[in-house]
Amino acid sequence: MGCKKKKRSPINNKRAILTVVNKLVLKNGVIVATIDGIIKTTDYSKSTLYVYFKSEEDILNQLGYEGLILF
Repeated sequence: MGCKKKKRSPINNKRAILTVVNKLVLKNGVIVATIDGIIKTTDYSKSTLYVYFKSEEDILNQLGYEGLILF
């Protein structure tokens, strides 16, 4: 028997990544929200993160944009 990977939708993946990064930033500050820090707190690989975001800065910009919309 082989392992079955969870099927996740792209929208859910992106939202899950942003949720984790938001928690990291709120708890520890922006400095800790690195790609390696995100990988340690999620079950996403580095390559998966780069599918949805170009860089750490891109992730933080997305969070900032969403924060401005809420404001």
